[in-house]
Amino acid sequence: MKNIFKSILALGLGVLALASCDRKEEFIGFFPYVVFDGAASYTMSESVGSFTVPVRLMNADGNPFSVTVTSKDGSGISGTHYYISDPETGVLNFAAGDTLKYITVAVSHIDGYVEPGKVDFSLSLGQATNGVEIGASRNIDVTVNDAEHPLSDLIGAWTAVCYGANSPAGSGGNRIEYTLNLSAVDGDVTKLSCDKIAPIYDLAGAYLTQADPAICSVSEDRSTLTFDYGQEIISFSAGNGGQCILGGGCSTTGSGGAGWYIGESDVVFERQADGSYVNTTGYYFLNDYVWPTYGGFILGDSDGYKTTWTKK
Repeated sequence: MKNIFKSILALGLGVLALASCDRKEEFIGFFPYVVFDGAASYTMSESVGSFTVPVRLMNADGNPFSVTVTSKDGSGISGTHYYISDPETGVLNFAAGDTLKYITVAVSHIDGYVEPGKVDFSLSLGQATNGVEIGASRNIDVTVNDAEHPLSDLIGAWTAVCYGANSPAGSGGNRIEYTLNLSAVDGDVTKLSCDKIAPIYDLAGAYLTQADPAICSVSEDRSTLTFDYGQEIISFSAGNGGQCILGGGCSTTGSGGAGWYIGESDVVFERQADGSYVNTTGYYFLNDYVWPTYGGFILGDSDGYKTTWTKK
């Protein structure tokens, strides 16, 4: 790992375009509407058996209604890899006063490893009755990972705790906790795909023109996860610096410059005795700017922090 840091003079805080990245419903008013109440995506092992998704009524008016949940096949096929099991019709009936129901999806366990090690499908809220509208959180993407994948012990959801830099440089780190998912990579059982290596995917998600997963190599003994330097996995509009690269080694401590220093190293996570993985060098996204206040400049031990991933 190179230990040479350079000052980034063009500090991009995105203030011209990134006013707010909070997720909000598109329906504003007093009429009732129904939404999936939870994450926009689910990732699990095929050994899970089944999973449930909450469906919630907002702005309830006290009247009964029904809403239909439908599925759409991707590489996962209804009746082969999964099916809606409860209610079998996919129709949720809300009685007067009900505000929360659950749809249950059964997941099939197919013996033996099947390339590419995962299947996907989606769930959607269809029509509702009695004047109830469908809200913005109407779709869920589901990934089911093969339980026999050689890296099945690592595949799945992880809790990430990291520290994004505050601005101005040198004003410490902001603790951020979020969920990421590691999943199989097509055609290579020695690598994993990480959907959110940094919280910038969530904090600036509405403004990303590209949001692809980061790919890591897993050492044979599982001791390290290595994300190669220079992966072009997210981008903003040209006005916000365009294509970003991922790099390892960053700091707000040093002499000279604007207080933002980066290395040109891989991003490496090391396995701990408790099974968690830790990065101590920090890592960043860089285009024409650095991205400290939007979860794209993650501090390491030079600033007194580290990033920890713990399996859920």
